[in-house]
Amino acid sequence: MNLIKSYSVFKIVLKNYFINSRNSKFEKFFIIKLSQFKIKWKPFNKKIILAAIVDDFAMAIKIASASHNLAKIHDANIGLYSIATQVEDSVFKNNKFWDSIYSEVWYRRLDNIFLSFGGKLLYRNVYNNKNESIDKELKFILSNIKSKEDVIAIKIQGIHVGDLVYDTYMRMGNRATVDIHDPFLIHNIKQALYIYYGFNNILEKYELKAIVNSYTAYIQFGINVRLAVNKGIPVYTVGSSNNLVHRVHHAFFSHHNNHFNYKKCFYKLEEKEEKLANAKQYFEKRFSGQVDAATSYMKSSAFNSSHNSKLDTIDWNNAVIVLAHCFFDSPHIYRGLLFPDFYEWITYTIDKLLMVEGISILIKPHPNGVEQNDTIFEELNLKYSSEKVIFIDKNTSQLQLLNAKPKAIITAYGTAASEFAYAGIPVLSIYDNPFTGYGFTKIAYSISDYGSMLSDIQHLKVEIDKNEILEYYYMHHLHYMGGHHPDWLEISKYKGATNCDNFLIDYLPKMNTAYFSRVDNIISDGIRIAEQEHNDVDDFIKETNA
Repeated sequence: MNLIKSYSVFKIVLKNYFINSRNSKFEKFFIIKLSQFKIKWKPFNKKIILAAIVDDFAMAIKIASASHNLAKIHDANIGLYSIATQVEDSVFKNNKFWDSIYSEVWYRRLDNIFLSFGGKLLYRNVYNNKNESIDKELKFILSNIKSKEDVIAIKIQGIHVGDLVYDTYMRMGNRATVDIHDPFLIHNIKQALYIYYGFNNILEKYELKAIVNSYTAYIQFGINVRLAVNKGIPVYTVGSSNNLVHRVHHAFFSHHNNHFNYKKCFYKLEEKEEKLANAKQYFEKRFSGQVDAATSYMKSSAFNSSHNSKLDTIDWNNAVIVLAHCFFDSPHIYRGLLFPDFYEWITYTIDKLLMVEGISILIKPHPNGVEQNDTIFEELNLKYSSEKVIFIDKNTSQLQLLNAKPKAIITAYGTAASEFAYAGIPVLSIYDNPFTGYGFTKIAYSISDYGSMLSDIQHLKVEIDKNEILEYYYMHHLHYMGGHHPDWLEISKYKGATNCDNFLIDYLPKMNTAYFSRVDNIISDGIRIAEQEHNDVDDFIKETNA
């Protein structure tokens, strides 16, 4: 009995004198502001809107508003779950007592912020419930992994999670590709199993009316999203810059809109010319060095006025540019990738191009890639020491490359595809990408087709319709914003640094009564648009199958 009392006293002291003091002065002001979205917890109301806890204050605002709106619609409480996993944090020891204490201390800072509008914390991804059946399932999965493709193919109870495991392994482990013998891969698979079965228990325990997430990528979000959607529970995301709110559809487990239906949707719209004109206005800003709706994530415009003099001697009539991607940034975000990852894609691409006579191969790293990207390109530079292969500065202006009129551009699914196509330059891309439904790039649907196209890259022909590019731009970047400015929350200037006191110091003065009314109205619009898109996708699928 004394032991129980001692433990209770210890928890009270821990909470009042350490845990609750973890928030900075500005975070405490933020908590007061965000409490305007508070829904009072009703203990006898079993209906729950489950909101994700993420380390991002701008995202917290959107999650709070979306959860508040949905809770009012469903007359529900707002519960919370923490997305952090043991993949990011190795301090966890699979000891229930230690893990409980540590998670209370370490994550309480974020808990306090999200409890400003939420009622209770219901679940943490870091909780690992040891289970013999999970250990057996892990051994079974590992016994079937003979290749990278086998990792991507991993399923748990019929639900595909391998792509999430693969992407998480690369992002959290700073690996450009998967080593199937790496213990860190095993750790990722084990965590995926824990998250799956742990979250499945939550779905069975509570009457969830909806889940609100920022994204659908990686095991932190993706497993929970797929589990819920497969059980018929609506999942809404607020993290994409291409929509206000998105409702995830079982046909496409992504926080992006279903690009397969862009053309069908645009066909049904009124005032098409006006919409194309609006898209043109936004899109063409990019070429003058302004950051537009599609590139707000960039630290600076790719169309700067700088000039890379090292490229002055290039024979552009016989030059092919490969626009590389960040190796670590969720390669499987769309329906799939022809290659296991971007490293496999780029090495295959260069190897094939080296067999083509009479061309120069220019490789441009992604200008917004993470720091580890540079190391991989240093290794590739050593691997491909041929005079035909030229690795160019990642900050080389896109405008310089566009004006040089190279023979062809190659990208897996980069934003730049529409830019070069708009300038009349042939672009080769691979399935799946957000412009799959359009013909302004040549799309390879298999590795063998891709290899053939690379071998004949000097004769790549693409019929380009500028209006088709503008239609794609409108659908992908503007349509699901419902007429609101792409930077409606006014956070693009922070370039993603929205989880620190510096952000709050600058942003808190905006958060007055009018601000919250505006945010609430815009998110409400977003939910309405998301429901409409979800219904449209259902209708399009029925039409296709009819």
